[in-house]
Amino acid sequence: MSSVRAFLALLVVTLLMPVAVHANPDAGKFYFVAGTANIYPDLEFEDPSLKPGNRLPPLVRRLVRRPLAIPDTAIDIPDIALIGGSIGYQFTEAFAAEAVVGLPGAVDFVGGGLLAPLGKFAEFKTGDFIPILLNVLYRPLPGRTVRPYVGAGPALAVIRKADVTHPVVDGLLSIDFPTLNWGWGVQAGVQVDVIDQWFMRLDAKYLRVYVDEIDLKVRALGQSLDLPITDGEMSMPLISFGIGRTF
Repeated sequence: MSSVRAFLALLVVTLLMPVAVHANPDAGKFYFVAGTANIYPDLEFEDPSLKPGNRLPPLVRRLVRRPLAIPDTAIDIPDIALIGGSIGYQFTEAFAAEAVVGLPGAVDFVGGGLLAPLGKFAEFKTGDFIPILLNVLYRPLPGRTVRPYVGAGPALAVIRKADVTHPVVDGLLSIDFPTLNWGWGVQAGVQVDVIDQWFMRLDAKYLRVYVDEIDLKVRALGQSLDLPITDGEMSMPLISFGIGRTF
């Protein structure tokens, strides 16, 4: 039994020796990446509806005895340019954990369907919409100048408020989002070592977050109509380029 244990111990040491000899010098270090990206968002949601349980004016409450859907309501979001960055920690030669944060400029809301005549009617100002991806990254081919990588993890969209910009509906219409909207994200790309601790990255990401309730509020004649939209989803494919450094 002792000889078997000794053989197994020797086998483990033998297998681990190449890992120790060829260990990535970046393992156990932090890194930072800064760059730009383009997002191609798509906001999907059910048609808003008046429901008996909504906060409705007395007259409307008497008329609405069952859910009343308002069909063909859409909100389109044009492509978004943003600056962003990520900070990560390299655990081993292949695995790292990182947090990716984007800071878009203004994000426009363009009416579709029944809202199409409004055109652009609302926006997120800079800092009111922040996408975040927390992921685990896998990079094979240690020691190579060019290394592909893939990653996946939870995604989060932090939303403060949407400002109505259309002069006709300003003061009559507002859009409220939950502040924290969770989902998931994946990414794949390539990293190229440049010089010393510097490197470049080009990758594609896909984020999908779930919005519990988007609340459209219509105010008129001193009354307010709440039109909650449930089961909203926002998908965000994006292409990004960045320059990073290991510390």
